[in-house]
Amino acid sequence: AVAVEQIARGWKHHPETLPLLKQLAHSDNNWQVRFEAVRQIFRGWKHNPETLPLFKQLVQSDNDRFVRAVAVQQIVRGWKHYPEILPLLTQWIQLNSNWDVRIVAVQQIVRGWKRHPEILPLLTQLVQSDDDWQVKVGAVEQIVIGWKRRPETLPLLKQLAQSDDDWQVRSEALDQIAKGWKSHPEILPLLHECATNDPFENHLDVEENLRLALEFGRFNLLSNYDYNDSLYDFISEVEDHDSFESENYNKLNEFNPRQIALEAIVKRYPDHPQTLPLLQDRAENDPDEQLREWAKEKLQRLEN
Repeated sequence: AVAVEQIARGWKHHPETLPLLKQLAHSDNNWQVRFEAVRQIFRGWKHNPETLPLFKQLVQSDNDRFVRAVAVQQIVRGWKHYPEILPLLTQWIQLNSNWDVRIVAVQQIVRGWKRHPEILPLLTQLVQSDDDWQVKVGAVEQIVIGWKRRPETLPLLKQLAQSDDDWQVRSEALDQIAKGWKSHPEILPLLHECATNDPFENHLDVEENLRLALEFGRFNLLSNYDYNDSLYDFISEVEDHDSFESENYNKLNEFNPRQIALEAIVKRYPDHPQTLPLLQDRAENDPDEQLREWAKEKLQRLEN
């Protein structure tokens, strides 16, 4: 990938440079090379008439999540003013077969068209009825980013936290509620109810669910990537994430909605008279062994 940057910067005006970068973006076996080729094509040849069609093609056909995502991001950075871009993002959100493309399209559509009257209804529909939990989680996050102050946002999050079929979505909704509405009088009873009654369980496909959750976390690193930074800063962050997650692979409980609710209660309401009794109850009665042990540890710290 370093060589790609050197070629693009050192031989920008050479007639063979753009064709070479396009070939690398299309067909190199290393995702990092394809990723960097997209970055350099955008940086040096954004106004070339072949660049936008190339990026659209990569969104549809590349086999790596990061490459597809960076192509979506660069399309919005470079051609947001084109009338076709908003309908294109909407189409990707609704119809693309890859959850990563759909999530990045959701992020970009909120950043660029937040005031458009159709965007919030689109995201609300996603969180209520989409088949991909990753897309639902991404849409929940963007609704809070864009419309936290809307009166319908907290009721929507409460509904998701209490009744969504996907534990990942319930976890995200609880996390957003705990961070954004901690002073609201309805929040502690909600957290208490979810800490006690959420139906999450470590079932037989737990390893596959964990793998997907960790892959989702890995992918989300891209949303904070600054394109002015070195690609290797980003790659290093990805590798650090992979190393950490491989060492902590069995800790699915950090995604457990009951634990997320308990953590929020312990962190934000440590002196509330219901906190210690709730921890005692979970330490003794929670159906999940890992959560019982976690509750015992927290209980000892609070009692000391």
